[in-house]
Amino acid sequence: MGVAMILDELAREVFGFLCHQDPARTWEPGGAALAMCARCVGVYAGFALAVPMLAVGSRLGGKVMLWAQGALVVQVAVFGFHLLPAGATLRTLSGQVFAVGVMYFLFRAVRRAESSLGETTGWRLIGYVLGTAAAVIGLQWLVRLDQPWAVTVVDVLALVGLGVFGGLAAVLLVESVTEAKFGHIVEIELPDGSIRRGQILEVDRDKLLIQVFEGTSGIDIPSSCIRILGRGVELALAPDILGRVFGGLGLPRDESPPLIAERWADINGNPINPYARDYP
Repeated sequence: MGVAMILDELAREVFGFLCHQDPARTWEPGGAALAMCARCVGVYAGFALAVPMLAVGSRLGGKVMLWAQGALVVQVAVFGFHLLPAGATLRTLSGQVFAVGVMYFLFRAVRRAESSLGETTGWRLIGYVLGTAAAVIGLQWLVRLDQPWAVTVVDVLALVGLGVFGGLAAVLLVESVTEAKFGHIVEIELPDGSIRRGQILEVDRDKLLIQVFEGTSGIDIPSSCIRILGRGVELALAPDILGRVFGGLGLPRDESPPLIAERWADINGNPINPYARDYP
């Protein structure tokens, strides 16, 4: 028991040092905290390689840099991906192949530039610096989820709870999100594969306030993820809509077959154009 407590305190201190935050407030024994640790360790290790590579400045230094960058990629691939929440883009095979491909492209581009500039020590040192910077960028792309090619998957970092807004709905607070707007619909994927839907109520810089229509009971925060659909609530329009029963999300609530839509329309309607309307 004493060893476990010591290891836990050590983990708190390491997490706080790497992230430059208060360990007592930010440490969580879950996937989100571990993913942040993997992210910080990868970035710090990449920057730490710049010093010995500048000091060596020889052909052996280039080989050492190559092996060190490969070791960092393997380290992130072995540990970082498994620490990410279930359902994240980078846990899929295509996401890993894409990330490693970006890393390889950056490294080869720097090596070609170095060979074209010449074999002098000065240009070689510049090549080492650029190669290390490419390693850092590649590692950041490997462990971050807020890049344009993976922006629809974010971690559920904080659960506000029930009873907000007079107890009408459950609310989630999500941090570190980009490319989200008010009124967009989101899908919350739980560890068991079930999906709950919600709507963005408020956007404050990189923080979102999301209303969950099905409630927040049973949501495992470190293992859940959110997909931002990038559109509001839409209703399917077709002649067969007559006599059907729909819910607030525009989905059928009766036991009839799904509606085949001829077109989709915003459930809130089009905004009023003051210039084109007829005055009374």
